[in-house]
Amino acid sequence: MHQRALAWREKTLGLDHRDTLQSLRNLGATLHCQERYAGARDAPRRGLTSREETHTLDHRNALQSVNNLGTALCGQGKYGAGEIMHRRALVGREKRLGLDHRDTLESVHDLGVALHYQGKYAEAADIHQRALAHRKKTLGLGHRDTLQSFNNLGTTLRSQGKYDEAEIMHRRALAGREKMFDLDHEDILTSVDDLGTTLHGQGKYNGAEIMHRRALAGREQTLGLGHRDTLYSVNNLGTTLRSQGKYSEAEIMYLRALAGREKRLGLDHPDTLQSIRDLAVALYRQEKYDEAEIMHRRAFAGQEKTHGVDHRNSLHSAGNLDAVLHGQRKDSGVEIVHPHITAGRGNALRPHSPDILQGVFRLAVTLLSERKYEEAQVMYRQGLRAMEKALGQDHPDALDSMNMLAETLLDLGRYDEAEAICRRALAGREKVLGVDDAATLTSADNLGRTLYHQGKYEEAEFIFQSTQAGRKKLFGIYHPDTLLSTLRLGVTRLDREKYEEAEIIYWHALEVMENALGPDHPGVLESMNTLGEKLLDLKKYSEAEAICRRAIAGREKTLGPGHRDTLITVNNLGLALRNQNKHHEAEINYRRAFMGAEKTLGLDHRDTLMCIYNLAGALHKQGKYEEAEKMHRRALAGREKVLGLGHRYTLRSLIKLGTVLHEKKNYDEAEIIYRRAVMEAERVLGPDHPKKLSPTLHLPLCPSDESRIMMEMKVHVYSRMKSCWLFSYISYPLISFSNIRWFYIGVPFFSMYDMC
Repeated sequence: MHQRALAWREKTLGLDHRDTLQSLRNLGATLHCQERYAGARDAPRRGLTSREETHTLDHRNALQSVNNLGTALCGQGKYGAGEIMHRRALVGREKRLGLDHRDTLESVHDLGVALHYQGKYAEAADIHQRALAHRKKTLGLGHRDTLQSFNNLGTTLRSQGKYDEAEIMHRRALAGREKMFDLDHEDILTSVDDLGTTLHGQGKYNGAEIMHRRALAGREQTLGLGHRDTLYSVNNLGTTLRSQGKYSEAEIMYLRALAGREKRLGLDHPDTLQSIRDLAVALYRQEKYDEAEIMHRRAFAGQEKTHGVDHRNSLHSAGNLDAVLHGQRKDSGVEIVHPHITAGRGNALRPHSPDILQGVFRLAVTLLSERKYEEAQVMYRQGLRAMEKALGQDHPDALDSMNMLAETLLDLGRYDEAEAICRRALAGREKVLGVDDAATLTSADNLGRTLYHQGKYEEAEFIFQSTQAGRKKLFGIYHPDTLLSTLRLGVTRLDREKYEEAEIIYWHALEVMENALGPDHPGVLESMNTLGEKLLDLKKYSEAEAICRRAIAGREKTLGPGHRDTLITVNNLGLALRNQNKHHEAEINYRRAFMGAEKTLGLDHRDTLMCIYNLAGALHKQGKYEEAEKMHRRALAGREKVLGLGHRYTLRSLIKLGTVLHEKKNYDEAEIIYRRAVMEAERVLGPDHPKKLSPTLHLPLCPSDESRIMMEMKVHVYSRMKSCWLFSYISYPLISFSNIRWFYIGVPFFSMYDMC
């Protein structure tokens, strides 16, 4: 209709008539609502040209066309160009109409949006604050435009990580809109959905789910199942469910959003591609790697077709595909993706563009993961020097890249280098962003992890305590980052032998997580399992038994009885029972863990072998020597094959097998096993410690002395190992906390308990 009206007015009234120009404006607005941004851009451009010829550049109608053009450019993702137009319109309107005129405030608002989408959150927040202040003054608190400014300011504050302030803004906007409109009005539903997103950012997933379900129900009723806003709510609900660990439910939501968007918007629309990416993540979280790869490849192909290979969304999809290929260990895929990303960015951007340099760093990460250290170091140093030269040492992008380098070095165990880079990144972010910024706290957290791995526990504890306080202030106690800092503080206090303080921290963290996420969330169950392991280390076996049983019930419900995490907790329960001399119950749990691990992971998997070893120990304690011997032999054979003769777990299997043979009075074979254990220990220790074992190895074995000498040999093996570093290599370590140290700090771990 607008096109027909425009054609008639152009023919009848002429191109420069004000009614013709109004039709151009109306057509542009309609095309913008339909997301036909190129047409929406061209219409204001035509109107602007005509109005510039008809009026001066500061004429109100010309300024309206300038502002409309800025909005259309932003709709195309050309936020920098849009910002220029909005600034031009704002200057003209301030001059012609005054600071408080509604058109001026429209330009202020639109400029804030353009700045927001460029990541200029601090400036955007200032602009939205200005719009809000003037709208409150001229229009009143309850005006629709004022409430829009409240909502927009909340969105920008959320992007700055200021979730508590953002929540206040969104709740004020919602309260005002609820007074003004019916409960199913589109403005109310927008506020509800935005509030849900903010609650999600705070880690208040239950509250976020309630908001997103409310927005979805309202939009289904008022707009219909297939409306774009309805599908937006469906997708948001899926994301909240995913964050709660409800991956199968999230998958259902994403599939629904995807089907609706394909039908309404087309296969290559940005919203459709976003649903494809989100669905891929949900599939990945369920370990459906093949399906996830298909979805990521589809998203990448769609982005290439729609935006071209050089567009940031195409590169983002390629990065997601890269992550899936890493998860599947498809190294050939990694070799293809990274050069593709870097080459694409090189064609699209300036030589020192941050996106090109980020591609350099991503390639360096891959080289490091493939142990190509020299090549990786060259890439990192070149990239960092170029970044600092192009942007300056304290530019946020340079600091982000520095932080990425630090995290990679940390993951690879190169702690001295990581510490130096962490300190540089932290100092830069404190200077540029402030000590309480979310990115600054991330750098501080990385420094704490680095110090922890170097055994600098006192300084690490101070850092974790500081990051916990900062994140608690910034995000609130329920946010995942706050909880992560809390748990890392607990790990560090455990290593400083502050056992009671560590236990208090874990109980507190578990309570907070249960309140925030619900008792069946995977993160809650992981923390519950970890708390059980800590109680085992503190020899509080009855409490450990109770918490392990709770974790098993939750994991069976959410993950299934055969899931690896469920089996880990079953194994831990077995240890809690064994240490209470409930050996028969321990045997039942160890046998279940063994059978599940064998089915899920395979007979030669490290976890399966650990379960066999533990089951053998439970059988041994009950005097079931024949089956215990059989299990120990299976564990030993598997460990020799998988881990090698000199591995600490292989040596432990040797010694335990020797013990069973000794108690069966099979002294000859027990002697062979013990001698073999001594020889392997000697080989592992090296040439510096041969003398302490030699006297025992040359003892004559008379029949009457067999039992005594075998015991001496066994004791001497242990005492020899206690005299050097090998004791920690072979004896019973705090295996229970290997899980939490990996999960919360990043130490490589062995997932099942190994009992002595």
